[in-house]
Amino acid sequence: MRSLLGLVCAQAVAICAFVESPAQAYEVFATNVFSPAEEDADPGLTGLMKVDLTTGVATSFLPENSESGFFLMTDVAVSPLDGMVYVGTQLGGLFRFDAVTGAPLANEPGGFFMQMFGAANDLEFAPDGTLYVAEIGETSSVAVVDPQGVRQANAVSDIAFISGIGLKPNGDLLIANGGLQAPGEVLQWDGANLTTFDNTNFGGILDITLLTPSGDYDRSGTTNTADYDAWAADYGDSSGGPTDGNGDGVVNAADYTLWRDHEGDESRALVTDFFANLVNSFAVDGTDRQYLVPFVPPQFPSELPPNSDFFSNFPSEVILSPNDTLLVSTLGLTRRPDNRASILEYDRDGNLLGVLADGLPPISGIALAPSGVGVATVPEPATVVLALIAAAAACRRAS
Repeated sequence: MRSLLGLVCAQAVAICAFVESPAQAYEVFATNVFSPAEEDADPGLTGLMKVDLTTGVATSFLPENSESGFFLMTDVAVSPLDGMVYVGTQLGGLFRFDAVTGAPLANEPGGFFMQMFGAANDLEFAPDGTLYVAEIGETSSVAVVDPQGVRQANAVSDIAFISGIGLKPNGDLLIANGGLQAPGEVLQWDGANLTTFDNTNFGGILDITLLTPSGDYDRSGTTNTADYDAWAADYGDSSGGPTDGNGDGVVNAADYTLWRDHEGDESRALVTDFFANLVNSFAVDGTDRQYLVPFVPPQFPSELPPNSDFFSNFPSEVILSPNDTLLVSTLGLTRRPDNRASILEYDRDGNLLGVLADGLPPISGIALAPSGVGVATVPEPATVVLALIAAAAACRRAS
């Protein structure tokens, strides 16, 4: 049986190499923290922007509205449950809209959803739809909004200056403390105790992102045999579930290859260092610090231009793209009207793949826009290939 399994798996894997998924076209939402300045190059580009990362063109998805408080935007996140896009502001307002049409709910004029006690610096959704908000008031806290939209007791309070939140696979929170006020630090909250995740001083932390390893289909934090079993059980599914690892619209041989190539990989915590102009990478226990992106481009001029205060491109957020690459947003070296913000693409090892969009207003946060994530057309394996893979899955489960 084992020799048969080996032969079948080898044949399936060999054929998998010829089943490639093209890179997908997609868009991201981006929040713009500054309102347009006089003589701005594009004064109409305000509010919640949508950026086409194929063309690099940005448009205003939801313009600023000072009457409703929809301006000075800090971060954006899309709910995994209701398809709504949520936006936080420096004035503490939380807003939400349909992520496809931009329409607010009927009982929420202007999209206003909830008023926080302080600025809503960062938004982070848990898989169950719970929303965590980095809130800065008289003291900083991690606010909690349940999936029904009701505010609950704070997860943790009395933090000096909170700017970012990351959610570990086990549910623990990583908290960026110090914010733009260097030196920053990363704290960890396990539901009972607040401890130091890393005691190395940062040049000012803005965001924390937990990067799930490729092929980790059950989101445990490690790519292992349980993920293979999940792939085998879902083979052929086209509902867009987590086992569609490459996002091509169907669970197929390519997703097996993704699992195979990353078996044993573990989650990493990515931390943007605002003033040091880099992205750090840590193991989820706070060890093994690496400079994933040791310098965020573009290169600096010899002298600071007007509307700039510091030699940094100010990396603001890191997210994972549908193509399994990292997207890094920046505020840019200067403020409006001299717009120099960008969205950069890196591989998981920190190698720069390209500049997807530049010349943008300062970007404080980004999130994948569901309406822009199309399903790529992928050549289906021949019937014999499907049979081989199905047999391999059956043999694996039976062994």
